[in-house]
Amino acid sequence: MAATDGVGKALVGDVSPQHLSGTAYGVFAAVSGVAVLIASVTAGFIWEIVSPAAVFYVGAAFALASLPLLFIATRPSDKLRVPKLSV
Repeated sequence: MAATDGVGKALVGDVSPQHLSGTAYGVFAAVSGVAVLIASVTAGFIWEIVSPAAVFYVGAAFALASLPLLFIATRPSDKLRVPKLSV
């Protein structure tokens, strides 16, 4: 999380309207927290019920399953608004 937390917050700041930035950061933190809680509880159940190694296999399977989404999400788009830096 330490490697991506700052990037996620920067993205939230870039895409949210300025007057709703506090709300956007709050929603981002809440959704992230709930996702981490669900992932941790699920990993604990898999660890106890199946085996410790199964947790890593499931994590690897989710990482592989997310690869197509990564390629779709990073595809260039005409709708993407990239801020221009003024020099």
